[in-house]
Amino acid sequence: MIDRFSKFVIKNRIFVIAIIFIISIISLGGLKNIKFNNKLTDWLSKKDKRLTLFIDISNKFSINNLVLVMVNNEEGVFNSKFLKKIKRFTEKLKEDKRIFLVTSITNTSDIRKIQDGIEVKDLIDEIPDNREKLLNLKNYVLNKELYKNNIISNNGKIAAISVFFREKYNPVESFRDFVLPLSIKIFSKNKVYFSGSPSDTYFVDLYTQKDLVKLTPIIIILIFIILYFSFRSLKGVAFPSIVVILSVLWLFGFLGYLGLSLTLISTSIPILLIALGSAYGIHILNKYLNDSMRLSSFGSKELIKSTSEIIVPVLLAGITTLVGFFSFFSAKLSMIADYGIYSAFGILFALFIAITLIPALSSFSNHKMDRKKHEGHKNWLIQIAKFNIKYKKSVLIFVILLFIISIIGLDHVKREVNFTEYYPEDSTPRMGVEISKKNFNGAFPIMFYIQSYNNKSPEVLRIMRRLENYLLSEEGLSIPYSIGNFIQDLNFNLNDSYSIPENSASINNLWFFIDGRDEIKQLITDDFKEGVIFSKLSDNTTRFNLNVYNSINKFLNRDINRDYFIYKLDKLSIKNIVDIRIKEAEYLEFEMKSLFKRYKIRDNKIIKSLILNAIQREEFKIKDTKKIII
Repeated sequence: MIDRFSKFVIKNRIFVIAIIFIISIISLGGLKNIKFNNKLTDWLSKKDKRLTLFIDISNKFSINNLVLVMVNNEEGVFNSKFLKKIKRFTEKLKEDKRIFLVTSITNTSDIRKIQDGIEVKDLIDEIPDNREKLLNLKNYVLNKELYKNNIISNNGKIAAISVFFREKYNPVESFRDFVLPLSIKIFSKNKVYFSGSPSDTYFVDLYTQKDLVKLTPIIIILIFIILYFSFRSLKGVAFPSIVVILSVLWLFGFLGYLGLSLTLISTSIPILLIALGSAYGIHILNKYLNDSMRLSSFGSKELIKSTSEIIVPVLLAGITTLVGFFSFFSAKLSMIADYGIYSAFGILFALFIAITLIPALSSFSNHKMDRKKHEGHKNWLIQIAKFNIKYKKSVLIFVILLFIISIIGLDHVKREVNFTEYYPEDSTPRMGVEISKKNFNGAFPIMFYIQSYNNKSPEVLRIMRRLENYLLSEEGLSIPYSIGNFIQDLNFNLNDSYSIPENSASINNLWFFIDGRDEIKQLITDDFKEGVIFSKLSDNTTRFNLNVYNSINKFLNRDINRDYFIYKLDKLSIKNIVDIRIKEAEYLEFEMKSLFKRYKIRDNKIIKSLILNAIQREEFKIKDTKKIII
């Protein structure tokens, strides 16, 4: 069968070359459809229940796809012209259907006391037109914890605009086609930085394309040099090179026609094919050269025989490589599975082209080579072989030592998935991440999904507050935000008590002031049964994320994921009431310690005094309170 195949290829060489040429021309048309996809959620299995829940939450609240647009103004943020730019930018973004919510210094919620009660409005309704008003605004904003290092940097020079994309639109395309050009247009005289998953993915795609265009020619040139050094002839360079160039063209054309996407690691496939695919052409060509020097004549019959002899080992080498890459199909991450499958098809194309095109082209050429040049060219390899044989024990010991060192080194291998480290240090995305980390507690959302019979009820809000207070104690997290923050802030401004009201009627009275605001839609559903607590991570390294996950998960399992009960005090004995109050005091003490850790209060006398006062205030309520919620 191998003999018949070899004879067919060489006898029908024109037909073989024509077919390969036609396929290559058709493949060119698919290149224009090549696209990149480095969105993390698309790499995971759609059967994963956690991913399904994550996507469902993202669809409901549009809170996960966040890009932080950070604009540096050397004259400071509190400048009329600059504030007008931010207001214009904010309003333009809000008009676009792809954007769910935009929060900036001009439109963030501001709750203030007024003569007849309180009012909730945008922080800046009208841009101040004089220096005194701007200075008053600056002092007000920089002295409010919720604003500082959230919408404005501590030094007052960098403004942050939070842009949340709707999940049903591609957030990367929305950033690329709308947010990025609008930012450049409006803030043309300022330094603009971006941070967040959509912008990171955009820049990964951009750098991936650049690397693909840059690295492929470099590796091709290096292969040319190695092939010329090996064969010292034009066809020795051309034939193996044609194999890899056409295999890359076929593969990417094939992917383009099928509408398949490339990922971060897919850019290495051309280099892989050039490295592995060229070997098949080299083996075949080297067989022809050796046989031509060994035989007195090297015509069609000899070429067919040489082809038949070399095809079997080349096929075996190719098939084992194919099996290896196809085994990637079992990977849980689709980017790994796709990489293996794409590489396998690339190897298959390279193998097919090598065993058809090279014999067909070789039938037109003369394979005679100067024996002296050929022998001299192999001398350095012969010297290496002689050295290995002469000092075989030393070589073996050296290899064994390397193996042992490698085994020991396996224990020090670290897992890391951090797009930031993939960028050059002076690149726009790298600087954006560093600025967001330093000034705005990062731009990587972390969400806590809460489902209950009523997320607006006092008892659920208290549970949410407990989780938020714990999050405040975690290093590297921004101030958590939920509807509980709104309620407590409203209660403070209206009743001088920064707390969750004890009954639903009081909460409903406060709810009137914020009902209908855009921010609320991102924190709770219309039926009040689902809600989220939102925070941001200042660090996106794997180790940091894992530590945060383990710490929070431990807290949730111990403190939140359990049953809660309502006790009616008028039905209990004094002893039971005291026991409940002690538990409540312990419950309250934990939250206060979390706050002390956040604000670095380390004086034990202050801590004991505050806890004692809080417990005493709770105890005084025994006479009036008919029930207490723990």
